[in-house]
Amino acid sequence: MNPFIKVTWEDVPENFTPEKIRRVKSYFEKKYNAKTVQVITKTLTNVNQTRLESLEASDNILDHQYQKKLMKDFLSDNEIIIKEELMERLDNKVNSQIDKLNENKVRYNKWYIRKVEFSNFLSFGDNNVIDFTGLDGITVIESTPKNFGGKSTSSVDLLMFLFFNTTTKTKTNGEIFNRFTDKNDVSVRGEITIDGDDYVIERKTSRKMSKSGEYTVKNDLEFFKKAEDGSIVNLSGEQRRETEAFISSAIGTQEDFLSTILTTGYNLEELIESKPTARGQILTKFLGLESLKQKEEICKEIYSDWSKKLVSNTNNIVDLEQENSNNEESIVNSTNEISRLEVALEGFKTSLASYEEKRDGLLSDRNNDIDQELIKTNPVTLENDIKALITKQSESKSQSDAIVVSEPSQYYVETEHNELKAKIN
Repeated sequence: MNPFIKVTWEDVPENFTPEKIRRVKSYFEKKYNAKTVQVITKTLTNVNQTRLESLEASDNILDHQYQKKLMKDFLSDNEIIIKEELMERLDNKVNSQIDKLNENKVRYNKWYIRKVEFSNFLSFGDNNVIDFTGLDGITVIESTPKNFGGKSTSSVDLLMFLFFNTTTKTKTNGEIFNRFTDKNDVSVRGEITIDGDDYVIERKTSRKMSKSGEYTVKNDLEFFKKAEDGSIVNLSGEQRRETEAFISSAIGTQEDFLSTILTTGYNLEELIESKPTARGQILTKFLGLESLKQKEEICKEIYSDWSKKLVSNTNNIVDLEQENSNNEESIVNSTNEISRLEVALEGFKTSLASYEEKRDGLLSDRNNDIDQELIKTNPVTLENDIKALITKQSESKSQSDAIVVSEPSQYYVETEHNELKAKIN
């Protein structure tokens, strides 16, 4: 018989690796001689060792050191043993990738509004002030009448215009002027604190009627920082769009503001009615947990790349064990062959030494009856010496042939010489 086996495996997700699944299948195939083994994995939803810790609002979840502390606490609480230096090295690698990815992205800062001053904005007149520093906890905004009393204008649109130059009620800046006055200037000034530093944002919009009876609208934006000595530093760029980008980099984008900072009846209803996955994404962003989500995704990518390189994830464990056994046998045989060849090599070395000694003896005996001076003679040198002597002989013969011998006019006579010598004496 070749039975069909179905195995249900309940465990934590990290244990469901391809290698472990193949190991389970191989076990049942071998034990029951089964051709088909189906492994069904089920994730445990209630693990006693796993628990969630609440995070205090004062803790900076974006801080890498604080994240390391959370991981160490989790490992300790769940009695998971791992080398701390390995975890540290992996976490540093992940953080390096995150920093590289977020190099040009907005860093989420901790900020809050202190005061907003505004004039001629939508339905409001001049010199209005909202002091947020005097508000504590949940604040209710009421109006008389209940509808069209300016509640959403003062709480939502005013801040959207201050930060992003737009509102939920208008499409163009020409629509933000108070329709009940003939004033041509709108101003909104906000004091905010970003990561402990105080800033001031000023937006001014003015209009001017052309000869055709249409308005042309001009927008101005100023961004200031309050120094510790009380002075004001202008952070505005040469172009308004540069300042807009600077503000967005400090407090976030309009999308961030609407999805995480500002809660209205509309987006709250959207959050409630959204699917669990989408709701989780919104809440993750709202709670500032995006960095941990990003870290999780990078870790999964690293693990995926690592697991693909594992031999155990691309081969059956039974086959690997058999291959390992064969390799061990091959190693033993190769070791024995090496030993045999080493012995043979020593014999060849001994024979080579004997042959070299015999060769040297034969060479020595061959040269005993030969004149040693002749052995040292160089044929080339001798040939050159002969050529030199021949050349010298030729030169000497030429010189001798050039000599001419002629008969003298007088000869030496000894008797005459003696007579002459006697006369002189």
